[in-house]
Amino acid sequence: MNNRKELTKTLVAQLPQDLGITLDRASKTWWYNIRSNGGLRLSDCGFEIFVEQLQFESYKINLEDTVIDIPTVLSMNKKFKMPYYINFVKRRPKTLILFSSKEAMLINMYGNLEKFLTNYG
Repeated sequence: MNNRKELTKTLVAQLPQDLGITLDRASKTWWYNIRSNGGLRLSDCGFEIFVEQLQFESYKINLEDTVIDIPTVLSMNKKFKMPYYINFVKRRPKTLILFSSKEAMLINMYGNLEKFLTNYG
């Protein structure tokens, strides 16, 4: 599911109502790029909701030897079909956290994120 608005709507409906999270609020706070075509990269707030409230299983990919620049992020936004989060430590990318076992498996099969982004359809 790569329609971010529908995904957000479905997930907000799964949250306890006492959290007071509306579709509008989630759309503006969960995603790193709030434009409608901004991809599925999660903000810190979105990542926290996915892990703590929705309790989705996540998969970590080491990024310590990977350059995360604008073209890389744009490519990630086009290729990833499920939400993802980039964990930075001291302004350097440390881990990519995926919420898709398929995408995590494919990155591991390709050997690294750069090869996956270059070669995966």
